Amino acid sequence: MPADFRPKPILRTLIAHNVELDAKTLESGAHFTFDTPYGSLDILTDPDGAPPYDRLKQAAGELQEIEGERLFVASLDHLIAMKEASGRTKDKLMATEYRVLSDELRAPKS
Repeated sequence: MPADFRPKPILRTLIAHNVELDAKTLESGAHFTFDTPYGSLDILTDPDGAPPYDRLKQAAGELQEIEGERLFVASLDHLIAMKEASGRTKDKLMATEYRVLSDELRAPKS
């Protein structure tokens, strides 16, 4: 295998239910989970706790480059709100960790 080989993410539903990933599937779905070499990646079109898309995008700030792709990343405050709104214990624990990170990032530099 070449050193620069990078497996592509795979949508779990494609494997489990033999679903074709096309525009119609993406338009009709609200939650997609992809298996990637780095772990699971959840894509949600309307997550609980998130503001309308325009506000979410504005708070994200500038495009970030990740693995050669440019994309918007939700602000830490919005991510915390979404994790809290999910109601799942593991997300509430992550929200607590994100709050600690947020406090550290906002603390005055000495």
